[in-house]
Amino acid sequence: MRHAFALIVASIALPLCAATLNVRPDTRVVDEDGSFQLSIRIDDSSPEAAPDFSALEQDFEVLGQRSASQFRSINGRVDAWTDWVLTLRPRRAGRLVIPPIKLGPLESAPITIEVKPIDPETKRRLAEMVRFETEFEPKNLYVQAQLVITRRLVYAEGAQLYGELPGDPVIDGAVVRSLNEARHTTETRDGRRFGVIAQRFVVFPERSGTLTVPGAAIVASVNLPRRDGGGFARREVRVASEPVQITVRPIPAEFPADAPWLPSEQVDIVEDWQSTGEWHVGAPRTRSLIVRADATAASRIAPLEISYPGGLKVYSDPPNISEQLGGAGVIGVRSETTRLVPTRPGELELPGVEVRWWNIKTETLEVTRLLPRREQVVGEAIAANESPAATPESATPEVPAASAQQETSVHTTSWWSHAVIAAILALAIGFAIASLLRYHRSPRQDERTAERRAYRLLEKACAARDPAEIRAALDAWLTARHGNLTAGLRAFCGDTAQPGASAVLTSLNAALYGSPSGKQHCPAFDPDTLLIAVRAHRKHRRRSERTTTLPGLYPDPGTAT
Repeated sequence: MRHAFALIVASIALPLCAATLNVRPDTRVVDEDGSFQLSIRIDDSSPEAAPDFSALEQDFEVLGQRSASQFRSINGRVDAWTDWVLTLRPRRAGRLVIPPIKLGPLESAPITIEVKPIDPETKRRLAEMVRFETEFEPKNLYVQAQLVITRRLVYAEGAQLYGELPGDPVIDGAVVRSLNEARHTTETRDGRRFGVIAQRFVVFPERSGTLTVPGAAIVASVNLPRRDGGGFARREVRVASEPVQITVRPIPAEFPADAPWLPSEQVDIVEDWQSTGEWHVGAPRTRSLIVRADATAASRIAPLEISYPGGLKVYSDPPNISEQLGGAGVIGVRSETTRLVPTRPGELELPGVEVRWWNIKTETLEVTRLLPRREQVVGEAIAANESPAATPESATPEVPAASAQQETSVHTTSWWSHAVIAAILALAIGFAIASLLRYHRSPRQDERTAERRAYRLLEKACAARDPAEIRAALDAWLTARHGNLTAGLRAFCGDTAQPGASAVLTSLNAALYGSPSGKQHCPAFDPDTLLIAVRAHRKHRRRSERTTTLPGLYPDPGTAT
């Protein structure tokens, strides 16, 4: 009884004691391509919040994080604590500092980590196997002009990529858009075949000065020389590109101050008329003026300045602004539509249009013009108190008194017609909803259908025995099976039911990208062996899904039935 009372008193007094925060790495020296664990402990089993680890992202990549709380009582002494364990990978070599970790009023001391660089020979071999290649166009960049970034991930035989591809770069002071989906191709360089994954982005800097494009990174598994010189070993490394700084030039002094700034490669103005022929007084015509600017965001194209002459009634629609994404970047399009109604006969001169813009290729001021247009209008002039016959504003005609009875009959018939149409629409909608409910498929069924379809295509590819076609079909099946390619490759290579899956995948990669000397170190690729491994993986996965999804045979004790 005395011991229990002491335990209660100690547990109450525990939060009143001064808590301490301890931060400790498992090593202070790490290789550039290595990782280490950082342990954070606070003497409290239920802290109000977790520490803020965002400051670590500047010099370290957080590969994993876990936490646990413990409570212990020995001979009346009560201890409680909470641990956080982070797995960190350095972003570069040199002396890196783990900044102070803060938790409420507590703050740890900074810790220095020595990161040993990869030796030059290993770095050279690594660059030959996996690397980023980045191109920027144009070289001379103006503010709010288009910058196209092409980022290629090049990988050779024996390299396996982990994780998702790097996403769109986050650039301060700029708008970034993706031009297209990542493209997977193969290339031959110096007699070796490489896989290439190309991503393209377009960037519009919003201010002049220095634009910093961050580097990209990905984790890969490659065969590298052992540190002791005894052959080769597969190592997981982080491959990254360096940040690039680009100078953004301001608006040139030669550009007119009274004109909206428009940097572009080419600007065109197109005029389109909805109808042609003889133009009569009171008859509307629709005129569309379309401005098309290459390598420019549509928002940069200013409204057109047009002053129409007298004798015209002008009705303008809201502008239509759109963008087209192509291989050369963005094409901005602004379309302004106006309905013109002449009110008197005679010659009518429609004003021209001009757009001043800066040619970012020749670095010169240019003007694109649409010349004035003369039209002849026939008919009689419309009096000031009359409205045009076909203006967008609708006029209500007078109803003769003699037709009042006929109008009442029409209204009655119209009411019955509307009621019948409404009933038919209600029946159609109900039938559509019932059909959707009847034939609705769950997402799980759709996933299984997609997986079966992808598997049949893989079987056909294996029968054709074309390694490139087989690899494409295999990637599609793994994506359909596991949700994404990275998870699929890991699950397939790590399947204990088929330990030879990793070897057959390596031989497939060698058949695609390997040199003749590389093929001597692995067995020849056999599509039938791959298909056997795939079938075993499908069977193993179905068995594990049935095991995890079936309910228990007997209910838990105390559960109502």
